[in-house]
Amino acid sequence: MVLVISDHCGVPVFDQGYFGVDLFFVLSGFLITRLLVDEIDATGRVDVQRFYLRRLLRLTPPLLLFLTAYLVIAPSLWPQLDLMVHVRDVALVAFYLSDYSQAFWNNPKVLIHTWSLSVEEHFYLI
Repeated sequence: MVLVISDHCGVPVFDQGYFGVDLFFVLSGFLITRLLVDEIDATGRVDVQRFYLRRLLRLTPPLLLFLTAYLVIAPSLWPQLDLMVHVRDVALVAFYLSDYSQAFWNNPKVLIHTWSLSVEEHFYLI
């Protein structure tokens, strides 16, 4: 995380932000895979509904709090963007579509960093 923040702040020695993102994906994938393997060992299967319910309960409250705060604050920080741009970007993030939207339409404009949540979600769907 420090590498990512340092990269975004332009610290010359710490310009390895994508290393931090890669490390996050590796650790996250390892931890989730470990949980799934343990569940298979214990029950002989993965309860997909339970997996997504746990994920929903873990990620949704902080994400909704963040997106609500963003909608309140963003128009003041980025007045050059229409309010509907902010609303659209929040919808893209809330539905885990910011990775595809960034790839095809260069959106979201401000919430671009949320692409990693979308990539992770699509990975688990597969």
